[in-house]
Amino acid sequence: FPCRRGVYAPSAWDPNLAARSAKPPKEGLTLEWVYGYGGLQNTANNLFYNEDDHAVFYTAGVGIVFDRHAHKQYFFHGHDDDIKCMAMHPAKRLVATGQVGNQKGCPIVCVWDTTVNKKTGQIRGKVAQLPFENVPAVVALAF
Repeated sequence: FPCRRGVYAPSAWDPNLAARSAKPPKEGLTLEWVYGYGGLQNTANNLFYNEDDHAVFYTAGVGIVFDRHAHKQYFFHGHDDDIKCMAMHPAKRLVATGQVGNQKGCPIVCVWDTTVNKKTGQIRGKVAQLPFENVPAVVALAF
C-alpha cells in the first residue's frame, strides 16, 4: 500500500545530528600488516635479508621489510600491479623489484632502499619505466 501519511521526525530530533552525519568520513586506509607469502608458486629469488638482518620480500604489489626483532613490517608502495621478481644488491641495502606487464603499458622496475627511516618508518624508492613506453622488451633484474 502506498504511504498515505507524511513522514515526520521523532519528537526529540536534533537537526544538528543530521548535519554532522552528512559530512564525509575521514579518508584513507593504512596498511598495517601483510599476511601471506607469494613464494610457493614463484620460483624466482624472492626472499632476502638486508644489512640490518630484516627479511625483505614481496607479496602482490607490495615490497615488505620485516623486522623480526621488533615484529614490525614496513612497506614499499611503488608498484601498481603484481611484483614478479626481486634482486638485492650485494651490499644488502638496495633492491630492485619488477612488476608484470599489462595492457596499460610496459612493466616498471622500482629500485628502493630497504633501510627503514627510524623517525618516520618510511622506505624510499624510485620508479623507472624500462625500457621505454610502447617498445616491446623483456626486463631482467640483477645487481
